Amino acid sequence: MPAALDPRWRDVLAELRQKGHLKDHPTLEDDGTGLRTKADRSLVVSNRPVRNGALRVTWTRGDSSVCSMELRQLRGPDERPLRDYHAAFGPTAIKVQLHEHTTETFRPLKKWSYPPGFDRNREHTWEFHASEDMLSVWLDNVLIGSVQDESIDEPGLSVVVLGQGVVVRELHALDEDPAPPGQEQAPRALDARAPPK
Repeated sequence: MPAALDPRWRDVLAELRQKGHLKDHPTLEDDGTGLRTKADRSLVVSNRPVRNGALRVTWTRGDSSVCSMELRQLRGPDERPLRDYHAAFGPTAIKVQLHEHTTETFRPLKKWSYPPGFDRNREHTWEFHASEDMLSVWLDNVLIGSVQDESIDEPGLSVVVLGQGVVVRELHALDEDPAPPGQEQAPRALDARAPPK
């Protein structure tokens, strides 16, 4: 039996269900046990910028779908993404990159091959962590690797990008920053809408 998840992780899917954000959604289909994407989709998992935090997703992906997690996403006054740390889970490799949205460019920070015997068509749990200047990727509770980078030091939004046909069974977010004075520790709301392009 797997170990219980640390209670500091917020259950994002449960919050989305409770708030009714998934009911009759045009691109997300929820059967109560999993969330299936009918089209490519971005989910902003917190409205409070986070500097030290993580995303944890248990998903099943098809051969063609590329999914990613984005931490410390900075946005402009028009709410359009500017830059973020981007962990991409592609067909042949895992990449951590600095994503410049305004120019649609990626600066590679680190790349890893999938472990021997990895089957991308099976369900796996992925984590992407940012702690001070260290970025780490985990697969099924095993560290894949880490890389140091100081390009983005400010807090930003946490976003999960899902390709079409992905089934998400669990989605959690972790905020390890101290709560601002007068605000609860857990970020307040979620957004199941795609961020502006």
